[in-house]
Amino acid sequence: MFVEVFGHTAMIHTFKEMHTIRMTLGTLREKLPKLIFFQCNRSVIINLKYLRKVKDSCAIVGEHNIKISRSKKTELFEALAEDSMVIVQGSNGNM
Repeated sequence: MFVEVFGHTAMIHTFKEMHTIRMTLGTLREKLPKLIFFQCNRSVIINLKYLRKVKDSCAIVGEHNIKISRSKKTELFEALAEDSMVIVQGSNGNM
C-alpha cells in the first residue's frame, strides 16, 4: 500500500504485514512505476491503487492517514485527474 523510508531503511507496508529492506528513497523511487506510485512527502511513497480518499492534507491509504506536503498536493491531484475512484474532501466535509 505504501513505503516509508528513513535514511537507508525502507519499510514496505502491505495489508497484512510490513517488510523492511535497505534502500534509499531515491533508489526505490527509480525502481517503482511512476504511474502507480507517488511520493507524497519526504519519506513516503504511496501506491495510488490503494488511495481511498484525499482529505485536507492527508492521503487515506487503507486505514493509514499519510501527510501530503504542500509542494506535492497539486502534483497528486494532477496524477489523480484520470482516476475517478478517489474522493477528494475538504476540511468542511464538502467535496
